[in-house]
Amino acid sequence: MPQTQSLDRLRKNVFIGKHRTSINLETQVWDALEDVCGREEMNLDSVCTAINDRRLSSSMSSSIRMFLLIYFRCLADFLKQNRSSGSPGFQQQTQMPFPSIFNVALDRLAAEQVNHLRK
Repeated sequence: MPQTQSLDRLRKNVFIGKHRTSINLETQVWDALEDVCGREEMNLDSVCTAINDRRLSSSMSSSIRMFLLIYFRCLADFLKQNRSSGSPGFQQQTQMPFPSIFNVALDRLAAEQVNHLRK
């Protein structure tokens, strides 16, 4: 049975390390990934390589989706904590946590991968 692509999916080529591969994701997922690239001042290949370095058994597409969910949840938690501490939140630029949200999200992705394999 031939596979068909829905209109809201897009296949892009990326370099993971020195290996070129294509990844098929929904356009909204690509948009979110580009947001992370801009926020972290990294290119798409670097972000995908970092995600790939943490994935164990899931597909690259699934790992990207999971990473994005974790990343934006970490960001939401940071903003929530900032707001509850009396800071005006979006009105002022706040000090980003250390380690960065990007690194925390990558670490949580790796932990989720390990937990999934144990089940």
